[in-house]
Amino acid sequence: MTLIAGILAGAAATWWMRGIARRFGWMAAPNPIVPQHRVPTAHLGGLGIALGSAAALAAVRAPIPVRALAPLAPAVGYLSLGLADDLRPLRAGPKLVSQVVLAVLAVALGLTARVTGNAILDRAIALLWIVWVVNAVNVTDVCDGLAGGLAAVGLFYVGAIAPSERPVAWAVAGACAGFVVFNRPPASIFMGDAGSLFLGFLLAALPLRILDQVAPWPGVGMVLAAPATFVFEAVFLIAVRTRRGLRFWSGSPDHFSLRMQAAGMSKWRTDLLAWSGAAAVCATAACLPGWPTAGRAAFALIVPGAAWIFAGWLLRHEVTPSPGSDRAQDGVAIAAPAGKSGRPSA
Repeated sequence: MTLIAGILAGAAATWWMRGIARRFGWMAAPNPIVPQHRVPTAHLGGLGIALGSAAALAAVRAPIPVRALAPLAPAVGYLSLGLADDLRPLRAGPKLVSQVVLAVLAVALGLTARVTGNAILDRAIALLWIVWVVNAVNVTDVCDGLAGGLAAVGLFYVGAIAPSERPVAWAVAGACAGFVVFNRPPASIFMGDAGSLFLGFLLAALPLRILDQVAPWPGVGMVLAAPATFVFEAVFLIAVRTRRGLRFWSGSPDHFSLRMQAAGMSKWRTDLLAWSGAAAVCATAACLPGWPTAGRAAFALIVPGAAWIFAGWLLRHEVTPSPGSDRAQDGVAIAAPAGKSGRPSA
């Protein structure tokens, strides 16, 4: 019921936010890095996802453990930070500091990565993980429907394997699916930074609870599976831009989704393949606790190996940048210039 309520509430809230954005002129200007983004588009989708999630939880009155409520405070903080950046772009320094402060708050509220057994080190890992995934989601959101669908897959997976996180995870997963109804190609609304930071935090925070129930291995693999495609995108961008002599936060059309389209795929096919790949990784990771050591080792080798092969294929397909794309920025906590796209990650 929570998932269905999330879909309905997410669609309704996104439709409402789209109308408000259009009425008040809160539109994303065309982004030179994303050739398909040619007309102003509403960008309050992230707020629609958050409101839809809250409405779904209220409607089904799902019992939520007190412990599961802890991440909600920093989640609202990331949502607010992203919304402020959508409406009036923030400078890179304050934006990064704000992200770190919110990650510190999450750790102070008890969020940790039980990997090493050392409390201080585990908290530091959790903090870095949160900031990394938040920005990984941010840089992936350059193709209609892509990030929303990937977030829905990852959060559904978290709810399926972590019952304590299920109400929140499935409410947000459903709201993401409802958002995609309007964000599907061609999108009539974007999630903006509000959505990417909000979802990035939840995709980082909620899977960490898995480590409370499962040994570090396979627990780490299960945690990584939830935002796996987003993590791939961030690593791929850093590697390609460094190889080309660019700063890793400099805007460039090297995103995997844009390269897939340069290879001749439509936006719909790009989305479907990315969603399917993410679902396959999550479904396999969910089985890891019951697998023998050899099976877990195979997972640890095959998934990175497949990512390596995919990256090699992507490198064969360059995207021709639009005029002005050399002045754009993205990446870790980098805000684009005034008049940026509602997809701040390009």
